[in-house]
Amino acid sequence: MNSNIDLLEKYMPPDNPGYEFIKRIVSYIPVREVGLSILVRKNQSISFIYETVLKFLQIGINDISQLCDTLGLDIDVFKEIISKMAVEDLIFVSENQMGLTKKGEQALKNLTKVTIEKTQLNRIFVNLITGELYLQEPVGLTQRPLPSSIYLDETVRVDVEYFHGHFEYVNAIYESSLVSNIFELGPTDPCELYKILDIAYQETRFLPVPCFVYIKPGKNEVFLSFDSDKDSILMSTALTQIKERSNGLEKLFDNPLPSSTPNDNPELAKKLQNLLSIIQLRNKSKVSTQEIEEMYFADRLLLDGEVRDILIQCDTFKPTALCISTPFLRRLFEDNEIIHYLVSSKVKDIFIEYNADEYKVEDSIKRLTERITDGKNVHLCSVSGPAKIAGDTFLIYPQVLIKTQYQNIHINIPQKVLHKPNSIITFDKAQIEKIYSHYEKALNPQLMTK
Repeated sequence: MNSNIDLLEKYMPPDNPGYEFIKRIVSYIPVREVGLSILVRKNQSISFIYETVLKFLQIGINDISQLCDTLGLDIDVFKEIISKMAVEDLIFVSENQMGLTKKGEQALKNLTKVTIEKTQLNRIFVNLITGELYLQEPVGLTQRPLPSSIYLDETVRVDVEYFHGHFEYVNAIYESSLVSNIFELGPTDPCELYKILDIAYQETRFLPVPCFVYIKPGKNEVFLSFDSDKDSILMSTALTQIKERSNGLEKLFDNPLPSSTPNDNPELAKKLQNLLSIIQLRNKSKVSTQEIEEMYFADRLLLDGEVRDILIQCDTFKPTALCISTPFLRRLFEDNEIIHYLVSSKVKDIFIEYNADEYKVEDSIKRLTERITDGKNVHLCSVSGPAKIAGDTFLIYPQVLIKTQYQNIHINIPQKVLHKPNSIITFDKAQIEKIYSHYEKALNPQLMTK
């Protein structure tokens, strides 16, 4: 079965009665990587010489000179040994006499000694919104959010007191690191976290999390639903920061696009719903792979998020050309996987049409053209004025055509809207040929080959 079919369920928006679903986005959550200076309590096996000295003291031989002669050691060497044992509180020394401490008696009984050592525990990850401590590095961490994406501003203060309050969890992370060391270095002496001293280093990174955007009709209030949002902490934090006009969430809102008619097509919408229903039932009832694929590869509406997956895997359609028209080329080319596909795919001719006044669009085009190799052609065409692009067209020639229109959804923030995408996929040969003729005639013949 086509791998894209298995991804459909993750794009299905959660049901939120009373709200209108607008679009799916990726939000970035700040995560702090921290290294801690710590003290650990370690149970170490005592050395043979320690054990011998402790046994002699146990039977009453406690004169330093006598014991040195008995062991046949140089007096300076022996003094260094007993000095270390005294520092470790295994023995006490008074003039030329020694004696066992309680710790020394316990060490002799167990043939181990307890030491406190300073070390560093690295790669501790803290969610700066929920306060969650991760047992291991979250998958997908990045140095910074993509320029066009939203992110939440941190709300959790991470200092030494924070880790004191999460001592048991830090200890669990420390014990987990010991297990890893056993596999890498072999068995070590038993030890446990004793005290957290200070923060040795810290660095903030960001975790991408799927987010579904809704509005409340009538009031036009924005509502966000995050994936894996335990206790709705991400949601409540985001809504608060929206009201406070946080810089991290400013890119949630868009400038109005030229008005366009939404792709309202009840028949195609019904086909999408039938496909989703049968996918949700396939684990509970016998549904043939052929039946699902026939419904998937049919003219229908697309879920918000499907377009990207189809685009980065469009080699499965064996295209001879890939044609792209979009008002959001910069945002499209922020996606490294899309750039990688355009560079590494088998398709030889790529047509790109974009708005000349899009912010920093030339930088985005440069990202692609600098990586183009011999044998691949990129044809570029900028448009402006009445011809300005208002929606997306992705033509995977000669098999697939995807068209997306954006509806301006007005919200309760002046001069700002939400763009609601509405995408249709078709396999109709007549439509595909008609669109392809546009690219053949209208695109700038300039050929950029590297």
